[in-house]
Amino acid sequence: MKHILKNVPPQSFTEYKATPNASYDGLHKEELRLSLIQEQKGLCAYCMSRINNDWSATHSKYKTEIEHYKSQELHPDFQLDYTNLLGVCNGNAGNPKHLLHCDKSKKGKILLTVDPLSIRCEELCLYSSDGRIYSKNTEIDHDLNEKLNLNAFHLKNNRKNIIDDAQKRMTRFYPKRQNNDWGKADLKSEIKYWEALDKEGCLKEYCQAAIYYLNNKLKRIK
Repeated sequence: MKHILKNVPPQSFTEYKATPNASYDGLHKEELRLSLIQEQKGLCAYCMSRINNDWSATHSKYKTEIEHYKSQELHPDFQLDYTNLLGVCNGNAGNPKHLLHCDKSKKGKILLTVDPLSIRCEELCLYSSDGRIYSKNTEIDHDLNEKLNLNAFHLKNNRKNIIDDAQKRMTRFYPKRQNNDWGKADLKSEIKYWEALDKEGCLKEYCQAAIYYLNNKLKRIK
């Protein structure tokens, strides 16, 4: 999970929110959706898969959906709170329940402890070499596994591929030292690669898994 720094909401959102009887259902969401995609650098707030403004013919809706972190059912006063709105993927919609993830798994009145707006979310979400996401905090670990289902097979496999890519890049571009490990400067250089935005202002999918792997390598160097 990648930390999200919220920007100023779109002007159209602010203006609509100030109108009498404004509600989320009555909101024109195009500019809002684009704003969420931009501030999240093209990544789903939960699983870090790619989100964009494309239309999904399969699901007859946009590939990026707008999620209320605090549900409308439990927190109606937050339905137009911009800090409560996140851009998420389609969550594997249309598949059996055990394959759903992100807000499609969370649904309804479920409350989360893990929060992508918290600056600590990156240090609380850890990754194993096989792509599993987990946390030493039991509540957050429950969120990741049960509420958000972020270890669904395809997500776990995608993160493993990203970690493998980082390993392959290190082997290809950076020579190892005598102790059979890479140097600090090389690891820091590779971390910058995974933190970098592309020409459209997007991060690489699942990038935090690679960054975590590389930072672990960096911490072991004396």
